[in-house]
Amino acid sequence: MNTTPASRPTTRSHRLLALLAACTLVATACGSVASDSAADVSSSESASFEAESGDSSAGEDSVIAVVDDAAESFEDSGDEEAMEDDGGESSAAVGDSVAEAPSGIDAPRELEDTPRPQAGLLTAGAIDDNLNHDYFSQLTANWQQGEGRNVPFVELRDRVVIDVLGDNGVGIGNTELAISDGTNETLVVTDSSGRAHVYTTWLGISVEDGLTVASDVGNFELSAADLEQDVVLTADGDTSPPNSLDVALVLDVTGSMSDELSYLTLEFDQIVARLSEDHSNVDMRFAVVVYRDEGDDFVTRTLDFTGDLGEVRSWLQEQEANGGGDFPEAMDAALSEAAQLEWSGDSNTARVLILNADAPPHNGDIARTLDISRDLAQDGVRLYSLAASGVDRNAEFIMRAMAATTGGQHLFLTADSGIGGEKLEPRAECYQVTGLDDLLHSVLATELAGERIEPNSTSVIRTVGEYDRGICA
Repeated sequence: MNTTPASRPTTRSHRLLALLAACTLVATACGSVASDSAADVSSSESASFEAESGDSSAGEDSVIAVVDDAAESFEDSGDEEAMEDDGGESSAAVGDSVAEAPSGIDAPRELEDTPRPQAGLLTAGAIDDNLNHDYFSQLTANWQQGEGRNVPFVELRDRVVIDVLGDNGVGIGNTELAISDGTNETLVVTDSSGRAHVYTTWLGISVEDGLTVASDVGNFELSAADLEQDVVLTADGDTSPPNSLDVALVLDVTGSMSDELSYLTLEFDQIVARLSEDHSNVDMRFAVVVYRDEGDDFVTRTLDFTGDLGEVRSWLQEQEANGGGDFPEAMDAALSEAAQLEWSGDSNTARVLILNADAPPHNGDIARTLDISRDLAQDGVRLYSLAASGVDRNAEFIMRAMAATTGGQHLFLTADSGIGGEKLEPRAECYQVTGLDDLLHSVLATELAGERIEPNSTSVIRTVGEYDRGICA
């Protein structure tokens, strides 16, 4: 496990900017990078989890075997055994920094000599579970058999990857694929790169007798043997990357997020200026869904898509953070609102949803939450989860499952900035830590380019594990 330290400015706050950071993605998509001031950040190592790769078609016994072989993979204890890496070297695992679920009223936090926030302070990492599918599917199967046994089961082992390319070799984004196993049919939509991650069991189809694929770019018959590897479908005609972008921000505005909301409104003018300068050739629209919980003054409030950034600014200034109480929040209601937004139907539009959360939905609403994310995926929306301070393993699993099945990534704040409360160390074999602004820039740049864009190497604060463009060696 390699950890490369770098410098990053630090300041004090109470989980500030989780909300602001989600909107800072708007400002940073153009490539603006805030200047770093010199402040040493100590490097840290995260525990890596190793499990033997299993056959994705294996039955329940193989799942239990994975569970037994990796019983410690999703424990929240402070100490873990050192684990051997592929190179034969061992590294001491660092215990998770897990914040206890808050009790009592979700009260606003007081600010203590906190300066006005600036872009570039928060630090974050990203996990692309679709690029590390074997590890992720084994990890989640193990967790669901143990600590997460009360969470609705989500079968993530069975997956087919389909790429739809034009004659010029460029992926055809927003291609609707009607996939049938002869009995059941489901709909998937390719992302900006022309790729679709088809979680077959999750979508209710079987690959045992092959699949048929019908689309506007052609009809295809795929045998079971074809589906044992990634499938490439070539369509007539050329294509180009998206020229427009829809971004929906789904944000918690319970009492504990009061400072985040105020910082967001302070920064909005700067966001508008950067957008005007750096995205003049891209048609960008924004929507916002804010949410609290049942029993509060409201559960959700929504501003539908608009290109009028002044309207977005004014709307945000009218919002107040309040309410809350127990740990879970009304995430399901917020995502339901997001699914009903007026998303662009233009085939050349990239659609992104950023979910900024520090708590899971209520237990009885988890299945509904996951179902809504499946609906979003079938509308061509990629969900990028952004875990703030205080998330627990339930929230991490739910957010990662939604990101993976929609073709997005799981983003998470890290402690490198020195800002905010304790951060939950995610279970991953590798990741890089950069500024959150740099990370969100790469996310939106990827959506607009139709190919993976990494953060600039000069912005990397540290690297955990063997990282190669999102793939863990």
